Amino acid sequence: MIPPKSLSRSPLSTVSATSVVSSLLAVQTSGRGFVDLTAEVARFVDDARAKEGAVTLFIRHTSASLTIQENADPTVLSDLTTALDRLAPENAGWRHDTEGPDDMPAHVKTMLTATSLHIPVLHQRISGHHFSGYRFDDSKMPEFDWVETPLGMEPISVGVSSDAHHIITPSIPGPQAAIRQALEEAHATPQQISTWDLHATATPGDYAEISTLRTMLPDSVMVTARKGTFGHGMSAGGGWELTAQYLGYASGHLFPTLLTEKSLNPAIADIHAQYVFADSCVTAEGLAGKLSSGIGGINACVISRPLEKKTNAKQ
Repeated sequence: MIPPKSLSRSPLSTVSATSVVSSLLAVQTSGRGFVDLTAEVARFVDDARAKEGAVTLFIRHTSASLTIQENADPTVLSDLTTALDRLAPENAGWRHDTEGPDDMPAHVKTMLTATSLHIPVLHQRISGHHFSGYRFDDSKMPEFDWVETPLGMEPISVGVSSDAHHIITPSIPGPQAAIRQALEEAHATPQQISTWDLHATATPGDYAEISTLRTMLPDSVMVTARKGTFGHGMSAGGGWELTAQYLGYASGHLFPTLLTEKSLNPAIADIHAQYVFADSCVTAEGLAGKLSSGIGGINACVISRPLEKKTNAKQ
């Protein structure tokens, strides 16, 4: 072990995190190589008005990666490309070749590098030497550049009400007010709703949810209920349930639930017949709704619409 010539440390700096800011950056590349993201990261910090904290970068790609490297001499990047090609050459007898000879080497290079970076922010600036670059290593030569949305839907309206005479079990007027407000803000009619997510439909206490739904929406609405999946999360569970709805739309299906025809409360089955059980179903055209009732009488209704996927072919 070699002892250091000297050691020094700056004074301690204590920061209390007061907010979390996020953004999706879509990068279109012309093929294999490095793309400098330093300016984009600095612009994000400036737009977020961050003073002290950290930036986390994460790449949703299995044949690309993130790295921090020298940005003063371009031959460094050239040598790094050569080194990666030596570690994972194209003609190495890879069994996985369905996406071309460069695909499996790209996966190996991703495994050898990183898919996330954590960069300190000090005095409103990303911390690092002037020659550091935060770079996107597109290891695979793409046939298409994909611009992806993080989820399959986007919210277009929110309705909130408070019928605080109850503690947990919602009344009917309170959720009705939230649903009505969300429909009005979305400029939507009940007939435009194709699916609706409730908290639960299996126990007698859940009768109020479905009976409220039927006073507002038609019997054609496909209902999902995920209390059996996420538990009694109440308002927190509503966020998880909404995420499941969005991810389902991203795949073109309403995800299956733990609800079965046998466990469906008979009284509830008498007033509505359209439910997602153990099998997923294809998402129908139209809008989607989510009702969540929280402790203290707070009701929140979110109406969302599907996002269109965009694919840009490389010229």
